[in-house]
Amino acid sequence: MMLLAYSSKSPWNLLFVPILASSFVVFLCNATCLDRDPSRGQPGARLDGCLDGNVMRPFNSTWNIENCTECNCTQSGITCCSTLQVPVVLSGNCEVVVNRSACTYYIQKTSDKPELCNMYVLL
Repeated sequence: MMLLAYSSKSPWNLLFVPILASSFVVFLCNATCLDRDPSRGQPGARLDGCLDGNVMRPFNSTWNIENCTECNCTQSGITCCSTLQVPVVLSGNCEVVVNRSACTYYIQKTSDKPELCNMYVLL
């Protein structure tokens, strides 16, 4: 019986780490959402959309607000969902770098140790 030695410089490790890391992206599809009733404005006023602050949004419209949040106006109200779910990194040798203007993130190692980054996504 032949035993194969583990090598941190193996080309399979170069494939395994990105595949494992990208598998966590599947969990990012569910976003955190907040629902609000449509603002009625004046009593008895006809509702033609959703009042978002001082802006009247038409029904079935979608817009983005700060902090990577997308909002939708429907007849039942406004729903705003976060489009960026950042994983929690528990490894001391890894960190999450967030670009809020592009609503993206990446995980980088902070050392040269051949360890995987342990991550969890809170949904």
